[in-house]
Amino acid sequence: MTPANYKRMSQAPTPPNLYPMRALVVDDVPETGLAIAHFLSHMCGGGARVANGASEAIAILERAPVDILISDLRMPGRDGVSLLTEVQSRWPSTLRILFTGQSHWEAALNSISHCHQLLSKPAELQHLGALVNRIAPWFDGTLDRVLADCLGGLSVLPSAPQNVEALQTLLSQRSPRSADLAALIRRDPALSLRVLQIANASFFGGGSRVSDVDGAVSLVGVQCLQDLHRRRTLCTPWASAQRPHFDIERMTRHAVVVAQTAKATIRDPRAAETAYTAGLLHSIGHLILQLASPAGMESPTVPSRGVPERLAGQLLSYWGLPSQIIKAVATTHEPPDEDTFGPASAVYLSRKIVDVVRTEAMGPVHPDLPLSDTFVFRHQLEEALPRLVDKAAQSELQTRRTISPVAAMMVAM
Repeated sequence: MTPANYKRMSQAPTPPNLYPMRALVVDDVPETGLAIAHFLSHMCGGGARVANGASEAIAILERAPVDILISDLRMPGRDGVSLLTEVQSRWPSTLRILFTGQSHWEAALNSISHCHQLLSKPAELQHLGALVNRIAPWFDGTLDRVLADCLGGLSVLPSAPQNVEALQTLLSQRSPRSADLAALIRRDPALSLRVLQIANASFFGGGSRVSDVDGAVSLVGVQCLQDLHRRRTLCTPWASAQRPHFDIERMTRHAVVVAQTAKATIRDPRAAETAYTAGLLHSIGHLILQLASPAGMESPTVPSRGVPERLAGQLLSYWGLPSQIIKAVATTHEPPDEDTFGPASAVYLSRKIVDVVRTEAMGPVHPDLPLSDTFVFRHQLEEALPRLVDKAAQSELQTRRTISPVAAMMVAM
């Protein structure tokens, strides 16, 4: 896209944003950088500045850090990956967005660990505007600095070691089946989140939001997953020796049971898959809290109610997941304010039901409140509850009996 086209698009009306976010646009073509900054200035109450290269951007950040950094990949001297790598290290809470062309495949794959969003060039500014609007509500200044730095600096969440090992076994095959990969990935919250993040990046073809793991694996493709795995940017195992008090396998089993129960509450297939995904991801806020705690800490403080859910929702927003999943994960601790029973209601309900069957819960967690009678009556769930409790109990037993992730791949969802 030419600078003239960017300029015309930057004049398009955009919804106002009351959050005083500060943005920095880095591009070696001044007209392009100015047009993007002009576009963002309508959305960021804190203004948008322009740097003509990586060195100038670092100098600006040293004087005044920003909330969002948007950089081109190809620039003279230091490229965008080098810039974002330094920003991730020194200013981890800054949201990092990279623009790159489809011809820069290798560089794009190398950049995934250093940016939150990877956008394709030429890209319409409306796509960038939608992204900024999604993340804007989280920039309210209330998040603790330690948590903000941990959240923004994350490249990939850790998975249960046996799942990482099983994935490596599959991806090392010459032609692994996409269905086998999806069956394994959809039983691990961190792996699912990683693949969904990649699938929803416009560079990888995520023009429309992808909500289910099977669709995400199909869109990204086996070859790309193998390339990412060889670069060690697809997954990482949980370091249990550093935090022996936290059982990642137990958390994973709990997430799978909640996901399966949430899926069983909805008849519509697409909505049911969205509910499954949200249920699988609902507990990642507790994982983030563990990562933010000093290694070796015997027992982290029990978080205030809603904090893990807020962390999970914010990370999903940063990583470009669909708004339905973000809402369902961020509100799982309270009855969702929706008249129609959807994925958010399904995850809230499934968490309560799973508590009834005494599933293995993560710890430490804030005690849950009883299931709201108003919620039950609003969605006419009285007759369905016994069936859903039975479903949760069956899922619990099935998950406990799963000997290995390889065997789990054969279990139909």
